[in-house]
Amino acid sequence: MDRPKLLAALIGALLFASTTTYAESFQWTDSKGRIHFGDRPPEHIEARRLEFDRGVPQEQDLSLEITDTQFELSPEGMEKIHDLMPQILHIYKTLFNLDLRDTVEVKLALLKSKPTFDLWVSQRTGKSRSIPAAGIYMPQTREVAIWNNGNEAVMIRTILHESSHVIMAQLSPRAPSWLQEGMAEYFENIEMKNDVVVVNLSPQGHRNIRHWLDNGTLITLRKYLSIPEQQWREMAHSANQIPYTVAWGTSYFLLSSETGKTLLRRTLQDLEKSQRWPTIDDIDQHYPGGITRMDFEFFKWAQSDAVAHFYTAKPKVHAEKTDYKAAADPDA
Repeated sequence: MDRPKLLAALIGALLFASTTTYAESFQWTDSKGRIHFGDRPPEHIEARRLEFDRGVPQEQDLSLEITDTQFELSPEGMEKIHDLMPQILHIYKTLFNLDLRDTVEVKLALLKSKPTFDLWVSQRTGKSRSIPAAGIYMPQTREVAIWNNGNEAVMIRTILHESSHVIMAQLSPRAPSWLQEGMAEYFENIEMKNDVVVVNLSPQGHRNIRHWLDNGTLITLRKYLSIPEQQWREMAHSANQIPYTVAWGTSYFLLSSETGKTLLRRTLQDLEKSQRWPTIDDIDQHYPGGITRMDFEFFKWAQSDAVAHFYTAKPKVHAEKTDYKAAADPDA
């Protein structure tokens, strides 16, 4: 195993491992800014002791494996990803009360350029074409790939977006595309503030919706949620802004109220039982006041100065001074 892959494996193991008995472990950063883990830090280098709970081994909820490292994110960027991915899973489980089928395994490829990214995609799809995207999730292999566009903040958001797809595929594999994409767009803007999880508004998404609202072209939810799955996918693949932006807007709008959260929760739980996508009639029946009322409240939300969403963070399961999670929370 080469050095980058070995480092990635060590990070993944320490961040998402099951709870068990550990010898003393330390983390330190060398003169080149690279993170190291081990039981014996070098002399004259400041190291932090990692303290983990000791207990009965428990099944892990989430694992991250970096399968291809053609470039490296900063240590701060990697730490942000490792901090936020478990929070995304925790919010999904808390909001929708869905059971995990297995460990959520995120396999991440960090590719050096757009041509390399396109080649990576073509090798897995059998189609040679340029993908107009910063990243991609491959449902068949559950792989995620991004390419180095030089903007680490954008790359981190892309990783969180695509990782959301992996999580949703585990929790609700039959969820309609608009909801899968809407939730992925939603979680692009997640951050931690003083042990509180904050999901911020998408500035571009909200601007687009306000623009369409002002010029009278904002699609109604009655019409949007009636778009057949295949047509939705064709629109999305042609880089049409409507599928993605309205997916984000619909998800953000619904998650802005208990009524909307209840609708999403019931829709996904019914989906698990019936194995069929929710129809517009289902939504009309479940939303208080029906789809007409839902459209009225969606347009009212679009006119408002929408605010960020706040969630209780997933509790840490090890010593308070340790920044890294050693195990999944069985009570999440």
